[in-house]
Amino acid sequence: MSRRAPWRNDLHPIKERIARSKVEYYQREDIEDLFQVKRVTACKLMRATGAIQNLGRVYAVSRHDLMDLVERFINTDDVNRVLNNLLDKAPEPPDSKPIKVEIPEQCKYIRLNELPDNIVIEAGRVEIKGDGLTIIQSLGLLARALETDCDLFIKACNQTPETDKKLSQLLGNLRRSVNPDGSPVQSSQGADPAITTDEKGEHVTFVTGPQE
Repeated sequence: MSRRAPWRNDLHPIKERIARSKVEYYQREDIEDLFQVKRVTACKLMRATGAIQNLGRVYAVSRHDLMDLVERFINTDDVNRVLNNLLDKAPEPPDSKPIKVEIPEQCKYIRLNELPDNIVIEAGRVEIKGDGLTIIQSLGLLARALETDCDLFIKACNQTPETDKKLSQLLGNLRRSVNPDGSPVQSSQGADPAITTDEKGEHVTFVTGPQE
């Protein structure tokens, strides 16, 4: 008979701890604590899930996959056999390699306003056009520019085109205030439309009622 795993009698409490936990991804240290095992066994348990993920160059397994593994152990009379079978079928953990980005020497120091035209920064949006290599290089250039102009980047992304929206609404209102023949449409009060702006010109109001 196969030697029983030391944590075999604790599988139900382990399952309950996973179910109650708010942790979405378990790293090796979490597995060691959960199963009360050492590093080697924790690594085997992670591999047995068959779903190791590389999160920021740190290996982890999801709570769902870990729960599925524990339930497999609970539903068998030979945990070691199931564990060995899963390890035989488990894929190799994902390998992460640092991305090497070749940045031209003249671009080692670059400002936000010096970025190439394929990088577009707008309110709430960054667009990079090009093939795969060009996009990767552009990301490297953007990262270099952020080292100097991070505050400007945040300001550009946080700006909202409220004035443009209000002007568009204003033009729509103006169109509705003119008849097909070009004559003005009179309001029920008989007053002409009026436009008001604040001192900075940021807020535009279209008024159709009587003016005081």
